Amino acid sequence: HLSEQIENSYAAAVSWAAQFATEPEREILAKSYADCKRALSSKDADEVGRQLSIIRRLGEAAYLRHPDAWEREFSHAASRASESSDIRRATQLVERGKDASRRGDRGALERVVRDLWSLNPVNRKEQALSHGSGLRSR
Repeated sequence: HLSEQIENSYAAAVSWAAQFATEPEREILAKSYADCKRALSSKDADEVGRQLSIIRRLGEAAYLRHPDAWEREFSHAASRASESSDIRRATQLVERGKDASRRGDRGALERVVRDLWSLNPVNRKEQALSHGSGLRSR
């Protein structure tokens, strides 16, 4: 299960990194993947989590450089506004985001998306990354 998460996260990150990451970022990605596999073999949960986090962040950073990324993220975040911790604020942000999108203001759209993200509930599945994997924490 955890091995599959590592492979899936790495595959997604490599896909985005090939198009939008810098060479140093691609090198860090490759090193983090190797370190993550090594940590998995030695059952070091903390290190697996740390390296998997690096892999995901590098992939996300590369993805967010895609020209349509913030529009996609806005659509997704807007569709989840009813799940937000502050629905009234989320609704206002969705309206601001629609306006920013109409104007083609990518910077404003990014700010709206980040604000919407801050209102989303915590993903408990992500927090339970190593649960049941046989890994141990230090």
